[in-house]
Amino acid sequence: MMEVDPLPYVILIAGPGGAGKTTMAKMIGAKPGWVALSEDEFWNRLPREPHTFRTEAEKAIVQGMVADAAIELLERGERVAIEFIVYEDPPQPIQFYASILAEAGYIVAVRVLRPSVAALLERQAKRGNAHDTEVSVDIRRGFAEQQVRCLNSQAIEAKWVIDSSELSIDDVYGTHFAPLVARP
Repeated sequence: MMEVDPLPYVILIAGPGGAGKTTMAKMIGAKPGWVALSEDEFWNRLPREPHTFRTEAEKAIVQGMVADAAIELLERGERVAIEFIVYEDPPQPIQFYASILAEAGYIVAVRVLRPSVAALLERQAKRGNAHDTEVSVDIRRGFAEQQVRCLNSQAIEAKWVIDSSELSIDDVYGTHFAPLVARP
């Protein structure tokens, strides 16, 4: 008999800006028993200037708030999708969330969306959020290249990575996330 991995209580969705993390988390959060948490929403609660580098102290505050919110939801019987950007090697947020939630006794699945730089820039142009319109394409390209490079980290397992360059969001969800969200 084939052994099947248990369904996760938490899905960590990581990747560069414009990869589709928020859309994917919202799709998961719309399913019964699931809630989506966006790390960006917690960053927006901090009194800070836009487009500034994130400090280690700020990261600790935000990640602590996200982890606390996730654990509170998990204790109420919900399952949680947490989406966040990866912009450093090693990918500290993946390590932090996976560790703290596993230590709390929850099964965690990690998925890393990794489209090409060209696909990221195209998606950013289409979505047109404030960061995408206030920052030049050359600066965004530099950020995208750096973020994609970070996904080559030794700390990111190959089985976590989804090349979403040529896939629709529905294809990514159906192939890579729907099986994790399914109820037994």
